[in-house]
Amino acid sequence: MAQAGALDVGELMRWAFKRTMIVFGAVLVLVGAIVTPLPVPIGIPMMAIGGVVLLNSSDTVKRAFFRRYRKNPQTMRRIGAILRRRRPRRTPDA
Repeated sequence: MAQAGALDVGELMRWAFKRTMIVFGAVLVLVGAIVTPLPVPIGIPMMAIGGVVLLNSSDTVKRAFFRRYRKNPQTMRRIGAILRRRRPRRTPDA
């Protein structure tokens, strides 16, 4: 029988994956900001991908985004549409 406070392996893996994705998204945003002034056009797409990864991984970033979204719905509508698109979840074959 598992203890009440113990994490199972699945929960621990989800927690570690979420933290890894937050760090990955933050690194993409920072590197994109550094690379943006260079003549190679990869900085802004890198920042956009990092932002989407952060929005999907971090509850704090998601709350801040939607707070700003409520204040400026016209300018943020396009980003919200992209975020609402979800891929269907695959169910494991039994």
